[in-house]
Amino acid sequence: MPKSKKVAKRPQKPAGKPARPRAHPAPARVAKASKPAKPSKPAPSKSAAKPAAKAVKPVKAAKAPRLVIPVIVPAAPAAQAPGKFRREYRKWKDILISLRHRLLREGSHLEEEGLKALEQEVSVDHMADFGSDSSEQETTLQLIEVNSLSMRDVDDALKRIDAGSYGLCEECEVLVPPARLEVLPHARFCIACQSKREGIPS
Repeated sequence: MPKSKKVAKRPQKPAGKPARPRAHPAPARVAKASKPAKPSKPAPSKSAAKPAAKAVKPVKAAKAPRLVIPVIVPAAPAAQAPGKFRREYRKWKDILISLRHRLLREGSHLEEEGLKALEQEVSVDHMADFGSDSSEQETTLQLIEVNSLSMRDVDDALKRIDAGSYGLCEECEVLVPPARLEVLPHARFCIACQSKREGIPS
């Protein structure tokens, strides 16, 4: 048998130069933080470039007036007549209304007489008649005045009935005796207070 030739194996050359061991990777360069850009100054306006006019002082606002709140003092309640007497107010009101009608008739009659006396012609030859006529005129005027005062008192008495104080003396607030009211329904004072007002010793 033919001997096989031994093929000598050639040593294989390295494919390339052996790779150098790599050093540690260089640290990445940290980018320096950029400085913040300075804000750009606004361009001065033309009006600002000129010197400003004199500053005007602010006008002080006028002070508002202080409100004064009035203090309301409640009125004291008027004195009331006793309930027993107030229950008879209907009777006294009728008496006062009839008295008022009578005073109206008398007042109109007195005024007519006063006008007639003024219209009468006075003769110089009759001085006695002139004296009597003048005295009659004075009496008529006095009666007219008394009549008007009585009318005023009657109206006030009717108002006092509505207020519940009719029958009380306006001075001492004591109940006027019914006997006095029978004679003078519009009486404002009791006998004692009326005497004091007239200067009559009691």
